[in-house]
Amino acid sequence: MQKAKGFKKIIAMLIFKMTPSCEVVAHHISESLDHQLSFYNRMMVRLHTLACVLCKRYRQQLLAMEKMLQDAAHADPEQFITEAHLDPQVLEKIKEEIKKQL
Repeated sequence: MQKAKGFKKIIAMLIFKMTPSCEVVAHHISESLDHQLSFYNRMMVRLHTLACVLCKRYRQQLLAMEKMLQDAAHADPEQFITEAHLDPQVLEKIKEEIKKQL
């Protein structure tokens, strides 16, 4: 069991030495939402996220937020607002603003 943990640490250290810093990887992760990365950058992000729990979590959170925003964009505004469980007065103000925008 100890050998397996030691081996995993060595692999993680090698990956960190071979890939860019978390700052660069986070930038690539954000960039990947807007357009496709080069093959090299995609592989570096994938390799880095195998060893880095924080970058992996950051990627998962960005993807979850993107999905929520896409769902909200395609939802009926009335339904979306009512599901937010807001105060009825606030709901009315929001509905009025939406009607003005349309």
